[in-house]
Amino acid sequence: MAVPADSNGGAGNTAKRSLWGGAELLRQLQQLIDYRTYLGFIACGVMLCAVIGQTLINPEAHTVTGVYRLAAETFLRAGKLYPSGSQVDGFLYLPGFAVLYLPFDLVGARIGDVLWKATGLALLTYAAWSNCRELDRALRVHVLSLALLISIPLLSGSVLNGQTNMHMAGACWLAILSAFRRQPVTVVLWVCVAVLAKPLAIVTVLLIAGLRPGAIPALTIGIACAIALPFVVADPKYVMNLYEDYWQLLVTMSSDRAIASSLPAFIVRSNWPVGSQDVLVIRCVAAVVTWLLALTLFLRLRPNAAALAVIIFAASYMCLFNPRAEDVTYSIIALPCAVVIATHYYDGQSRMLWIALAAILMAMGCNGIFGEIYALTKFWYRPACTVLLLMLVGITLAQIHWGTSRRSLVALDRAE
Repeated sequence: MAVPADSNGGAGNTAKRSLWGGAELLRQLQQLIDYRTYLGFIACGVMLCAVIGQTLINPEAHTVTGVYRLAAETFLRAGKLYPSGSQVDGFLYLPGFAVLYLPFDLVGARIGDVLWKATGLALLTYAAWSNCRELDRALRVHVLSLALLISIPLLSGSVLNGQTNMHMAGACWLAILSAFRRQPVTVVLWVCVAVLAKPLAIVTVLLIAGLRPGAIPALTIGIACAIALPFVVADPKYVMNLYEDYWQLLVTMSSDRAIASSLPAFIVRSNWPVGSQDVLVIRCVAAVVTWLLALTLFLRLRPNAAALAVIIFAASYMCLFNPRAEDVTYSIIALPCAVVIATHYYDGQSRMLWIALAAILMAMGCNGIFGEIYALTKFWYRPACTVLLLMLVGITLAQIHWGTSRRSLVALDRAE
């Protein structure tokens, strides 16, 4: 029987495809083995080890976890958590947070603080990994490694400080992802954790509700769980008294603190002729603009890319317009922005722009290295860098709108 004329060619093509597939697999394996692929993970591990060492040697240095421990112990004794007779100075969280911190307090100051700080970093890293889950594995590892590397200067201070910023940011990010993926059970879980970690998370909750009205029942249940948690472990009357004290704290708390690292506080310190009502208007206008921008991207992008854009908008608002924003609060924008930068960088388009963005992001965390520089920059430096970052991201979004680099962010939605 005669052999078809193209049989050898077909066999040759098959062999070539097999060789090409084998070569591609070998290339990816080499990339995964190459230590440079994991440089960000290695650097993050070194940073965490330094934090653990500092915490074990001197658990009271450069940390606020002592306030959390005291609040948890005060809650167990049915004492006051808030001002007016309270022994806990600086506790500005819901009563349920004292319950949330109890397991960390029970294992001791040093071990508990180490676990608390490691949990915050792990939660935020998991959120970033989940956001990139549909990238092929090699690119996913590359993106997250580079993102961690360039965000370490901004993250390290917050991790060492032990504040709830990392926990809140990670939970908010996961809540957005869960809402966009239509997973109501996990929405409830992450909203509950986020609100307990910091009531400021309500910004993200409202943004999710404005983008995905179908998630409102799950969001409501999550908030209700956060509020109800202390009733499960303490006398209801005592808990109600705590909520009354907390409400009084919120009412009397200044809304334009001159020592805050926010844009309204900068306006107040600059002696501009603006009053409290003007500052409130500024915040409301900024909230509407944030929602409109988030809605535009939510309608244009697929879930993973939209979630990344929304967490950046939410985190930026929580930093720039939070009446109690601190220098360390800006750590919550670090990893989301870094993921965008790393994704675009590996996409291969406009690399110089992404290198510049990476440099700005890294420089944001370097003003605290020397005390003199920090004293001069702590109120304005990170807000200014954040605005600059958002402006450059806006340029990128304009490019995406005109189709010149649309592939970059949409790459986050490629199937494995």
